[in-house]
Amino acid sequence: MALWMEAGSEPKTESEIADLQAISALKHSTALELKEKGNEYVKMGKKHYSDAIECYTRAINQEALSDSDNSIVYSNRAHVNLLVGNYRRALTDAQEAIKLCPTNVKAMYRAAKASLSLSLLVEAKSFSENGLKQDPDNEELKKLAKQINLVKMEHDKREAEVSKALSEAKDLLSAIEDRGLKVGKAMFGELVGLRKPVLDKNKILHWPVLLLYAEVMSSDFIEDFCETDMFSAHLDMISILLAFFLSNMFSESCPPLPWDTENNYTREAVELYYEAGSGVPLSKKKILHYLLDGTSGANVESVDEEKDTIESHGSVPCMLWTVNFWYAKTEVFSWGLGSTDLYQQQSFSGKGSSKWVKVNEKRMLCDVLKEPDFIISGIPALTCSASDLQSLLGGAANATTAAEYICTRFVAVSDHFVDTAYAIDNTYLLFSAYLVFAMQLGFAMLCAGSVRAKNTMNIMLTNVLDAATGGLFYYLFGFAFAFGSPSNGFIGKQFFGLESFPSPSFDYGYFLYQWAFAIAAAGITSGSIAERTQFVSYLIYSSFLTGLVYPIVSHWFWLADGWASAGRADGNLLFGSGVIDFAGSGVVHMVGGIAGLWGALIEGPRMGRFDHEGKSMALRGHSGTLVVLGTFILWFGWYGFNPGSFLNILRTYGDVGSYYGQWSAIGRTAVTTTLAGSSAALTTLFGKRMLAGNWNVTDVCNGLLGGFAAITSGCAVVDPWAAIICGFVAAWVLIGCNKLADKFHYDDPLEAAQLHGGCGAWGIIFTALFAKETYVNEIYSGKPGRPYGLLMGGGGRLLAAHMVQILVITGWVSVTMGTLFWILHKFKLLRISADEEMAGMDLTSHGGLAYAYYDEHDDEMQKKSFMMTKVDPYFFPYNDTIKCLSSISKRHQQVGSRMQVGLSLDTSNLYEGSHDDYIKIWSISSKLLLLGIFGKDFSQQEL
Repeated sequence: MALWMEAGSEPKTESEIADLQAISALKHSTALELKEKGNEYVKMGKKHYSDAIECYTRAINQEALSDSDNSIVYSNRAHVNLLVGNYRRALTDAQEAIKLCPTNVKAMYRAAKASLSLSLLVEAKSFSENGLKQDPDNEELKKLAKQINLVKMEHDKREAEVSKALSEAKDLLSAIEDRGLKVGKAMFGELVGLRKPVLDKNKILHWPVLLLYAEVMSSDFIEDFCETDMFSAHLDMISILLAFFLSNMFSESCPPLPWDTENNYTREAVELYYEAGSGVPLSKKKILHYLLDGTSGANVESVDEEKDTIESHGSVPCMLWTVNFWYAKTEVFSWGLGSTDLYQQQSFSGKGSSKWVKVNEKRMLCDVLKEPDFIISGIPALTCSASDLQSLLGGAANATTAAEYICTRFVAVSDHFVDTAYAIDNTYLLFSAYLVFAMQLGFAMLCAGSVRAKNTMNIMLTNVLDAATGGLFYYLFGFAFAFGSPSNGFIGKQFFGLESFPSPSFDYGYFLYQWAFAIAAAGITSGSIAERTQFVSYLIYSSFLTGLVYPIVSHWFWLADGWASAGRADGNLLFGSGVIDFAGSGVVHMVGGIAGLWGALIEGPRMGRFDHEGKSMALRGHSGTLVVLGTFILWFGWYGFNPGSFLNILRTYGDVGSYYGQWSAIGRTAVTTTLAGSSAALTTLFGKRMLAGNWNVTDVCNGLLGGFAAITSGCAVVDPWAAIICGFVAAWVLIGCNKLADKFHYDDPLEAAQLHGGCGAWGIIFTALFAKETYVNEIYSGKPGRPYGLLMGGGGRLLAAHMVQILVITGWVSVTMGTLFWILHKFKLLRISADEEMAGMDLTSHGGLAYAYYDEHDDEMQKKSFMMTKVDPYFFPYNDTIKCLSSISKRHQQVGSRMQVGLSLDTSNLYEGSHDDYIKIWSISSKLLLLGIFGKDFSQQEL
């Protein structure tokens, strides 16, 4: 009768007291069994650590053990958490164990170890000392205490160094502020490094000063320019330097230059200027961070905020000077920095304007430092040849020398334009790489929304590990296999681990961009095998796919050495055209889709996906919101995926100076990408409405992505109108593939194989049909007159090459990834157990559910209490079972009265049947009641 007592009431009868004692004894026995079972799991190895934690947790939740026994269980759970790297949980458990039993030495040891791992050195030292007080001869504690002391000594030493660096930097900042100096953003770091001003013991500032000689394209660096020095003291040194760069032109014994007929370039002609009135002032906090750069305090985050700013518009550590040849009479030098006529003609006004100010050499550095700060302006970049210029200068004796001099200067500054072009192209490529990498977030959101809530954390973690694992293996092997040139037509053989990188062919931005493509292929595969795959399988297949399978395919079609590349260096193209897979409908999407196809086929459909009669049963994803969010992020990232595949932007088509160039082709590619996706989305919307009778947002999102996957191959070589056709057909290809999947009992939670494999294959065929001759010759300009789209009049050779691509990708991925998945299946490393699949991988593999729910009928107090209480993972199947059995009871009221029972029951195989079936259900319910009360375990056979 004690089972029906109200909560908080006291037993009144002997029967109730006896019942409660029996229940208490049974719970105590169950808790001890769970503790021992947890210990056994720990001995079985790391594969069973999660089971051990689960057993310890259930033992604690019985609330039947004494404080000392509970202390041991908490300490044991802390030990397992340490083993799996959950240091924060380990510390919490160890502290709870110590609280229950202050003499638990093992708990103190584990608390000290967890604190050390969390860099809580004071706490770690306290725990170790308390443990040694309890057990002075404990060798493990002695060893740990010694380790903690060493770490603490290093930490204290570093703290002292940081404190010293911070104090010196603040003193320097205070000196700058006291002098009213204006400081701005550092420039010319490549010339001066991390040099900074220094405050000597007499509180005098010593500045590094950069001298720039515009006419000779050179510079010099004075490391110690005392603030009390006058500039005249340094002009002799400047004269010597200029004499070195201009053939000792200031030396009295040196004859004048041929074109300096009036001998105007003398020592007195050298003058100094600074540029004032430009730049952005910095706050004290930013200046302090700069001063700390390169010191022990470089990573200090707790720098005091300062509201005031020290206004400046130039280089923080360096005065930037230009040297002017004041008396130059030859007009050809009027473009040089510091020319009188040039600066007299400039007009300066308004905020942010700048001007050149002449420096009086009798002034001290500290006086000039109080003026507006200094930056150096750029120089126009042109190019010419001396022979062309010489004829324009006439037949004078100095014409050749003057022409050579002028052209060397123009060539020097022209090189800066070349550097700028590299910078622009690499910046464009890096930005595209960032967009493609952002697609991983889109994949994660899409996958999370497309699976059931109980597998959310699992699918999110696999997306993270696709990127991390792919990064390491693509760095070690993948990039070399894909782009290691020179190589053969099958596989690359250079740049392992980015050795000899960067090269004239590739820079780091190119590696980053290609890595983002590789992990995109791995992300596609993870969606196909979601909700029933062992975690270790994700790590194995992701490493293999990004390190070997995908790189070899990209080598075939994207590198100039590849046997099927459209840009093959030797001109020996497949069917005279090569394969035009511009951004990877085949290389990326088909590879990922076919790999996922084999994984899903070998491990079979999810439980409940098809009923006992083979009828398809929808297992809907739990969040349409996440699906839409992921789709939009992928849409955004596709603008790096397709337009970014040009790799550079600063390239003209035809005459220089034209409005039309590669930038136009990039814009057109973005348009075709948009139209294909939009067309596919609308076609799917109305197509599914006709077939299924509803407007389904998930289907529309998948249709949109199918259009993107299809246009990826030909996005750069087709007209916008053709992209609409591409998206329209892609939508029907996806719908058709899904129908075939249902017919053959193929289960793909994200339709990844159908979407990326099917629509990717259609995109390859589409490109061979609609590629436009003009665009093909612009982008693949190495061989004029190459074949183009069949329907555009280009013949069938491009289509033949593309059919070969579909066949070889299908064959290669099937042989490699199909074999890998088969081996994993044979070694029982591929699919999880039926129990794990029913419970959900979040519970069985990742420590708990991603979401916490409460029932609609719970009152507000229950909701708050539930949300504030630690969630027992067994609570959730409990609710599911109640609802299931309650539903059965409503349909068959002739069988008993309603009752609530505890914990999970798989009712997927219980259908409407005879009276004996119902009796069996209630028998199971009774056992579940005992399970909910006493924590007793029943096997499936017992149930």
